[in-house]
Amino acid sequence: MSDNYDFKCRILEIRRNWRGADIEHINSAYVTIHEDNIELRKKGLVIKSELGTTNFYYNDISSMTYDKPGLFHTTSNININLYSGEKFVLQKVKVENYEQLHEKWEAFKKNPQKTNNVSSDSLLKYAELYKEDLITEEEFKAIKQKLIGNLSEDSIKFCKNCGLELSEDSKFCSGCGTKVD
Repeated sequence: MSDNYDFKCRILEIRRNWRGADIEHINSAYVTIHEDNIELRKKGLVIKSELGTTNFYYNDISSMTYDKPGLFHTTSNININLYSGEKFVLQKVKVENYEQLHEKWEAFKKNPQKTNNVSSDSLLKYAELYKEDLITEEEFKAIKQKLIGNLSEDSIKFCKNCGLELSEDSKFCSGCGTKVD
């Protein structure tokens, strides 16, 4: 593992499975803070194997908070919530790590056009949420516009069945054949 990272911590990942139940995973992580994303290189806690890299783009983050040690936990944590509903807790971090990360996130929010990176995984997750009626068409449009940027809200239509973008005059989806409302 390269020594090129900003800090090391434990990461608690909370994701929903297909039945809607929260699944938790805890691993070690080497965190690198970039201009437009946070890179987490994960490593197993018990078996020290490499578990891959995850990137969180700042435009996917809905909130970020810092919990200092107290009555309910003995370590300091950075809580990161994504618009997709996923939650990540970076455990055993210093307040300096949070300040550095939060500063980059706030700077990105003030100037989001600084990057052209769009997390295709994020867009696909939102398309899946839209397809499953977990978010509305308006919410999907807003999220897609935020991820991709500079899209004309009025001209964008999406298939209710598969989430594919439709042309203005479409009567049927070219992807799945569903009739357009």
